[in-house]
Amino acid sequence: MHTNQRAARPEMVGRQKTAQTRQYRHDVPAKHYSRFALSNDFKAGLFLGITVSALVFCAVLFLWVIPTMDGAVAMARQAAGL
Repeated sequence: MHTNQRAARPEMVGRQKTAQTRQYRHDVPAKHYSRFALSNDFKAGLFLGITVSALVFCAVLFLWVIPTMDGAVAMARQAAGL
């Protein structure tokens, strides 16, 4: 015969017991976040990261690398007598 009683669970101890308390449970409403919205957030973050990296690269190139190389080329030409 079938009974509606739950099977007895052994007593939880240590980390198992701590993880069941409300303070340590991670209740994130899954309905609030759709896959499409997370995908758009990821794409926006990726675009922003690549854009900022490109701007920093260009700033370093034009403010440090090119002037340094121009000075090095001028010194090399002067040393070669050209």
